[in-house]
This record gives sequence, structure tokens and C-alpha cells, in this order.
Amino acid sequence: MQMNQETELKYRLDESSYLRIRRYAESTLSGSSEINQVNYYLDTPSMDCAKLRLTLRIRLFAGKQQGELTVKMGAAPQGVARVSDEYHAVLDAAVLQAGIETDDYRCVFQKAPDMRELLASMGVNTGQLYSLGALHTCRTLFWLEGYRLELDVSTYLGCRDWELECETACPADADKKIRAFLGRIGAAVLPQQNTVGKKQRFLERYLANRNEGLTNI
Repeated sequence: MQMNQETELKYRLDESSYLRIRRYAESTLSGSSEINQVNYYLDTPSMDCAKLRLTLRIRLFAGKQQGELTVKMGAAPQGVARVSDEYHAVLDAAVLQAGIETDDYRCVFQKAPDMRELLASMGVNTGQLYSLGALHTCRTLFWLEGYRLELDVSTYLGCRDWELECETACPADADKKIRAFLGRIGAAVLPQQNTVGKKQRFLERYLANRNEGLTNI
């Protein structure tokens, strides 16, 4: 298990601004590439992870033999910035896929006992975990003035949304350069008081669907 603290900038977009950024990145900026990934969010029937405001996810990458098991915890967001502590283990994709297919994650945590102990210390019983569902992301990576940006379109539980992210140790400088870049190409950021991450958007949709009897979407 590895632990690191990360500061991420997150900018919500509409589809028009997403397409504008993507076209510009692919045609003009260096180092543009694309990856496809799927996040499976896990919780207990009593929603212990949600109550603790932590993210527990399995992430698989298209065409890759390894995936990630991640526990993510963080303070309240400030504007577009979010600081979080992240614990993750890199595991064989086949092991992670086996857990997903059976919705039984004991085989996963046998390979990551330190993650199991971490969760147990917070009162999360890994034997009770099940998948809330999947979030599929197509991510375009590119570089802007020394910062690596991640341009995402995500689909989950009947929803689709768009987002620009940047993990950085210099959030003020990165935010200034990103906003200047967006202004130059005519891309707009959706109004938001504080950033809302993928897990929170997914969870809000999941709970809304559950209240409507639609959690199998």
C-alpha cells in the first residue's frame, strides 16, 4: 500500500466547452493521449464509506494487466481545489475483475491486507462490501505550460458529464494559467461554489436512483 497527499483542481464543463478543449489539445498542444478507465465504487449496505466521506474504488484500465484499489479521504473542497490523502495498491486486473464479477471482494483484500486493516480501523467491514455501480471515463491527457491536464467525459447511472482536472503542488499558479487558457479558446467553466468530485456526483445519482427504485441502471 502506498500513501500520498494530492491537490487537484477540478473544473466542471458543458459538452461544448469539453469539445472545444479537446479539439484544441489534439490539434495544437503536445503530448496529447487518450486512456479509458472504469471506476467501481464500493460501500457496505449501511453506507459506511459514504458516512465517513471516503472513496473506496477499484479502477481498471482498458488494455492493462494491472488495476488499482484506492481509499481516498480529504478535507472539504475550497473552490476548485481539493486536497486529499490517497492510499492505493496496484493489483492484477484479473483479481480485481473476479471481485467485481462476483461482488465478493475477499479475494481482493487477501492481496491487499494492509488496505483491509486500514478500512477496519475506520469501522468498515470489507466482508460486507458490494459495488454501487460503475463510472466509465474517457480521459484525454495533455500538457499546458508545465502542467499535465486531464480532460474527462464520464458516464454513470444514466448520466454523462464533463470535467477538466489538474493534479499540482502549485494550485494558485496552475489555476491562473488554466483559466487564462480557457479564456483564450473560448471555453467556459460551469458556475460552482466548491468542486464536486466524481464520487460525490456518482453517489448523489445513486441515492436518487435508489429512492426511485432505479439502482440497476
